[in-house]
Amino acid sequence: MSKKIIWSLFALSLLVFVIYLSERNDYYFYRAKHYIMPAGSMLPTLEVGDEFLVKRIFSGFGERYVPIRGDVIVFWNEKVSADYVKRLIGLPGETVQIQDGIVFINRVAISRTEGSAYTARNGSYAGDSFSRFNEKLPNAVEYEILELSDSEKLDNTKEYVVPDGHLFVLGDNRDNSVDSRVLSTVGFVPIEDVKGVARHVYYSGPEKSFIWRRIGDDGH
Repeated sequence: MSKKIIWSLFALSLLVFVIYLSERNDYYFYRAKHYIMPAGSMLPTLEVGDEFLVKRIFSGFGERYVPIRGDVIVFWNEKVSADYVKRLIGLPGETVQIQDGIVFINRVAISRTEGSAYTARNGSYAGDSFSRFNEKLPNAVEYEILELSDSEKLDNTKEYVVPDGHLFVLGDNRDNSVDSRVLSTVGFVPIEDVKGVARHVYYSGPEKSFIWRRIGDDGH
C-alpha cells in the first residue's frame, strides 16, 4: 500500500473521529479546554499535576451555566484574580452549614460513609494520610472526600444563605481547601463566573503518564 493511500485513510479516519466527537455530547470536542491542577484542594478527585479537560461555557455567545449539584466547576475568582476548581454543593436560595465535618443543605445532613484511608502520592501532601469518605448529594451524585479530622478549623461553620444567582462550592480535600466557607477569599460564586465543568483527566500527575478518567457524568 502506497504512502499516499495510507495518509488518505488516516485523514479520512481522523475526519470521521472529529465528526463523531463534534456530534456527541454537545460539541464537547470543540468546547474542551485544558487545565492543570496546581495544588491538592480537590484530592482525591484531582491529584496534584493532573491535566484535565473542561467543557467550556461560551458566555460570549450568550450561554449561561445551568447549575447541577455535584459538578466540579472551574470559575473565575474575582477576589484573587485566578481560576479556581471546586465542587458545586449549594444552589441559589439554599442554606449550607458544616457541623463536625458533615454538610447540611437546607438543614438536612447529606449522606457520608467512611471508606479506606488515603495517602497522597505527590505535591506538598505527599505521604500524608487522610480519612476518606463517600458523600452522596440529594440528587444522588456521589464522590469521595478527604478529612484530617472532623474538628479542623472549617469543620464547623455558621449557616450560609446562598444568594440568588450564586453558588456554594467546596473542595473535596475538606481540611485543605479555601472555598465558599472563606467569604473573604472565595465566598459565593456568581453563576456568570463559571467557565466550565471538569469532565476528564487525561494525564496523571503522580504517575506521569497518560490516562483517561471521567470526572462526574460526561453526559452533562
